[in-house]
Amino acid sequence: MCRDERQQCPWCHWSRHIHWEWCEAYLADLKRGIMALQEPLPKPDNCPNRFSVVTLELGILTCPIEECPTTELEPARLAEIAEELRQLRAEMAAEKARVEEIKRDFADKYFQRRPVVRPRKESDLSRGLEQLAWLTSRRECYLDEHGECAVVDSEDEESLQYSEHTPILTTRTTKA
Repeated sequence: MCRDERQQCPWCHWSRHIHWEWCEAYLADLKRGIMALQEPLPKPDNCPNRFSVVTLELGILTCPIEECPTTELEPARLAEIAEELRQLRAEMAAEKARVEEIKRDFADKYFQRRPVVRPRKESDLSRGLEQLAWLTSRRECYLDEHGECAVVDSEDEESLQYSEHTPILTTRTTKA
């Protein structure tokens, strides 16, 4: 059975099509029509088992028909309907606030709030800056008796001047 979903005005019963939900029999007919290159293809409103369902009703003053009884409602009746709608929305807001309060009370009763603490990592930037600072300070590297590199800080200037070792690497920075 093909299902025709429709929108309808409850006062004047004007309706329009919204959506088709196709049945297996219609899909089989459609497949046969496509395979046989039949023109025109079968339509779901020609389905023998078709039925209509009103899925959406139009509200007051939303019907496109000018002769609809909702267009002739008195202003007093429209005001009553608007007041009922306002009260309904206020009740819904109060109910939503009550539900949120129940959730908050439950959370306060059964759960404990703790701050989220993420482990602090040493960033690559700070590590690189430390290495750069170490490299740019005035240091000198010498080969010792065993052929290994010995680093001497530049603060010991006198020992560097009279050293018998030849420097391999010398870095100097100027201090401002």
